Amino acid sequence: MRSLPKMRVLVPCDFAQAKKAIYEAAKISGPVYVRTGREKMPVFTTESTPFELGKISLYNEGKDIAIFASGAMVHEALLAAASLEKDGISAAVLNVYDLTEIDAGTVEKFARQTGSLLTIEEHQIKGGLGSAISECACETYPVPVRRLGMQMEFGQSGKGSELLAHYGLNSFGIIKATKEQLKNKK
Repeated sequence: MRSLPKMRVLVPCDFAQAKKAIYEAAKISGPVYVRTGREKMPVFTTESTPFELGKISLYNEGKDIAIFASGAMVHEALLAAASLEKDGISAAVLNVYDLTEIDAGTVEKFARQTGSLLTIEEHQIKGGLGSAISECACETYPVPVRRLGMQMEFGQSGKGSELLAHYGLNSFGIIKATKEQLKNKK
């Protein structure tokens, strides 16, 4: 959807943010795709949590690696970051809820600050969040980027938590990918 001309793609991380995304979508002149999950999700944003189109929100400070996540993966990334902190790894977690206009300044800031990026999406790795962050980093401040998501394969049916585990998209998979990515750091 991100590659379609004039298409706005919004990927909220919880119910509160989905509500904001729908209100913003109603204001947009032109096509909008709001991608939501079907599983019950923890609500961890509030009415006062910023939601500005074209921006990326920082949910956890970190200096070793920056994890850019969208949708349901934001909560999993926060769980992973808390666990990584216990291992002495400081992971920034950023919520990318607008995949159309990527906040290049924020991507560059965290590429410079951490020297290593990880993207997480419950989506194919081509054409989504991972591609957008890679494109942006390549143009602003090139650093190693690992894209965690569907590896261009057809999905399967099952419970949401089982599928996240199967594809390595739960907090345990994120922890593993983060540690592997840090080995590639400049």
